[in-house]
Amino acid sequence: MDGAMRAARGGGFSLIEVVVALALASTVFLAVTALFSPMIRTQVKAMNGLYSQGEALIALKAMNRSIARASEIHIPAAAEAGDVLSGCINYDSTRGSAIDAAQATRMFYYCLEGGNLYRYSVDSLPCPMPPPAACAAGGTLIGRNVSCAGDCFTRRSGIRNVVRLNFTSVFGETRQDIDTAVAFQGVND
Repeated sequence: MDGAMRAARGGGFSLIEVVVALALASTVFLAVTALFSPMIRTQVKAMNGLYSQGEALIALKAMNRSIARASEIHIPAAAEAGDVLSGCINYDSTRGSAIDAAQATRMFYYCLEGGNLYRYSVDSLPCPMPPPAACAAGGTLIGRNVSCAGDCFTRRSGIRNVVRLNFTSVFGETRQDIDTAVAFQGVND
């Protein structure tokens, strides 16, 4: 009789069969979602960490390049610290001219404003030029969500021609701490 009733209905499923099938499919879907959800969260956290690390390393590389080539660091002065780093490449302030006339003299300026790290540089004589009115004015953004525990840039007394960089780049829940010292040429420092 069951087969005759089914034939009379056109061979479809009853409402109860459809509801049971949907309940089973929903349970399987929720189980799969619960299984993969922690893996997706871990992957997103890892990606945030790589992004944060990448931004911090890009900023560090730019600063390392400028500091290593610097003939003079003006801010911070020896035995001082602050959130601004300023210096000159290929410039001798005692002579007021380029060290190597065949090379351009470049002034660089790094500063922290509103959690962003900016780089400002220009070919300039004499050096240093006054800093821009606002940190970001004409500067290139090289790091987002940057903070410093204390001062970003430090020059210790008794240690010539070294600048200590100390900052943290944050993306999401991931922090990348940078704490390193970079030597520079230091012609008249």
